[in-house]
Amino acid sequence: GSTVSAAALVLSCYMSGLAAGAYFFGKQADVHPAYLLRRLGFLQLGIAIGSLLSLSLFIVAMAPWFRHVPPVWLSCIFCIAMLVPTMFMGGTFPVISKYLSTLQQDHARTNRDIGGLYAINILGASTGALLGGFYLLESFGIITSALAASCMYAMIGCIFLFLQKTVQSNPAIAKPTAVSLPLIIETDTLSTTAKYVLPVLSGITGFALLSYEMLYSRVLSLFWSSTIYSFSIVVAAFLAGSGCGSAAAALFVSAGKNRPEPLKNPMFLYFCGTAVAAGISVMGSLILWPNFLSIIDSVIRVSPSHATHAWLMTMSSKALASIVLIFVPSFFLGAQFIILVKTYNTKAMTGKNIGTIYAVNTFGGIAGAVVAGFVLIPLIGAFKGFVITTILLFTAAGVCITLCSSYFSRLQVLFLCALIVSGAGLTAFSRSPYSPRGDERMIYFKEGAAATVKIVEAPDGTRRLFCNSREEGNTGPDPIRYARLEAYLPLFLHPSPSQVLLIGMGAGITAAEACRFPDTRIVKCVEISAEIARGAQYFAQENHQVLIDAKFRLAVDDGRHYLRATDERFDVIIMDLVHPGSTIGTLYSRRFYEIGRAHLKAGGLFCQWVSLIQCTEPDIRSVLATFTKVFRRVTVWSVGSGRLLAVVGRELQDSLDFMVLQKRFTLSDTLRETLENTVCMSPFTLASWFVMENRGISEYLKGSDCINTDNLPYFEYSASKM
Repeated sequence: GSTVSAAALVLSCYMSGLAAGAYFFGKQADVHPAYLLRRLGFLQLGIAIGSLLSLSLFIVAMAPWFRHVPPVWLSCIFCIAMLVPTMFMGGTFPVISKYLSTLQQDHARTNRDIGGLYAINILGASTGALLGGFYLLESFGIITSALAASCMYAMIGCIFLFLQKTVQSNPAIAKPTAVSLPLIIETDTLSTTAKYVLPVLSGITGFALLSYEMLYSRVLSLFWSSTIYSFSIVVAAFLAGSGCGSAAAALFVSAGKNRPEPLKNPMFLYFCGTAVAAGISVMGSLILWPNFLSIIDSVIRVSPSHATHAWLMTMSSKALASIVLIFVPSFFLGAQFIILVKTYNTKAMTGKNIGTIYAVNTFGGIAGAVVAGFVLIPLIGAFKGFVITTILLFTAAGVCITLCSSYFSRLQVLFLCALIVSGAGLTAFSRSPYSPRGDERMIYFKEGAAATVKIVEAPDGTRRLFCNSREEGNTGPDPIRYARLEAYLPLFLHPSPSQVLLIGMGAGITAAEACRFPDTRIVKCVEISAEIARGAQYFAQENHQVLIDAKFRLAVDDGRHYLRATDERFDVIIMDLVHPGSTIGTLYSRRFYEIGRAHLKAGGLFCQWVSLIQCTEPDIRSVLATFTKVFRRVTVWSVGSGRLLAVVGRELQDSLDFMVLQKRFTLSDTLRETLENTVCMSPFTLASWFVMENRGISEYLKGSDCINTDNLPYFEYSASKM
């Protein structure tokens, strides 16, 4: 599914593999330093083969019989599948660093080359994030893109093997002469204090970087739509900043004279400075963020190109905001890692030392992502999470000053202390960017692991529910009417809807009308965000206190994951208006509809609601083409003056009996009153909403065969540009 726990599991497994591989293969590179190029070649081939095996397992896991595998076992299988290739990935950097150390007689230059190599790697990752998010996945799909990446790894592996053969055939470079090299650290033995302090600082750096990334992504979601394009921009900005910071540290930060002890090394002065600078830049960005985004948005809207190139201008504004607000703190955090590498690295133990620093930094990143996503944001909020993480950086800088103050000049110590105090003051007096603007009043605000939810009230009493930046509920007359119609249309099309599943809750109005329908016995609602469910109480008048209705059942889960894990069957499944661009395009895929069909009772129907305001005609064609591939009978209904489209699929080929439909409108006086007074719905208006069925759909889809799949979710990418 699309839950935060699923994302955290993937991230943790991926980065754990990197950390384990860095430590293990880095240590082995020092013990067996011969044939390092060959080892690099086998590592790249291992990545390629492991990735292909993982991809094959993921494809097999989509088979229906995998639904009966317990989630714990399934998670273990996926973890093992990801650990194999990522361990080889993690081993690449320390092994190639060890190889570089054998080519240089100047240890300081070796460290510079290692830092530059790391910077190039990170900048390549930033390019990959943009290329994957904006082009590869949209144009070729997940499987083809993954196969291309595996082929690239295999090609790189073959190049390394060829280079090893070339080196072996050249006596001049096959056996480099051993010389006495000037080291930053005169011995290859670090003190006990240094062995613990330096890795801990590396872990704090990784923790801060990934924690900031999670926190920035959440704060951005309140201003931007949560699309795959926005996510790619944020990730690329973090990686680009980190890569440029690493390059700057590799080129311009010098360790100076030989030092017998790392804690006496002036590199710690640079570490303290970059830690404080990162914290100050983060808190400064939070102060500037709301006004800065408003200015950019105003400039974009008055631009002559906005009307014709709206999406391109929007992406440009997001990229500019990311560069200004995210790039700077990630720059300093990226520089910190290379500073620690230069300080901790020794000539004889290059592989082990770099592998250790890299592994601890990666484990710190895992902790940062998990703590930010599951502890800081749900318990104290994203803004206070920024404050806590910044205080951690300031604390690390303070510890460094305490340990090394006797080796720094008084002026340097005073300067760093002044920076820490100013940063702490900035942290204390920074205001949260969540305060309501305009004449609206915020009556509910809650940050959770899945989303940030807020409810605002206008002076006229109209209330609006927002999930991140998207409106999910509104008490205006038309939105309430449409929300009620989302329940009534599919319920009237079924002869006896006893058990109903609603995916997506919003303000709870659709669920409330389903509970009030006379035939329903159980109405189960699956909502991914518990905060949205809690916010429904602020719409108690409109949803008739649905949360305490005897028919109502709430499941906090991802809709697709819930259907895969349950054995329940339903008479009607209603897919609420969920924007496909919100990185959940798989809820419109062929596989999801097949899962839904498998959970319908005999004669059951699946209703997919689509907002015509949020999509284009090709998008509608793709939804209809996908639906007709799954359901034998498909009907299309246009509701709300053409604003909403209901696509209804079922297995039976029966036709709608108007006389039976007319009789069902008199099931109860309360229902009839609601239909006539608030929904303006009658048997005749319902019949007028009918657009077409299978034959008409076939004519409409001539020349169009775009199917939404898990591999290539066309609708998600297209809707993200609206």
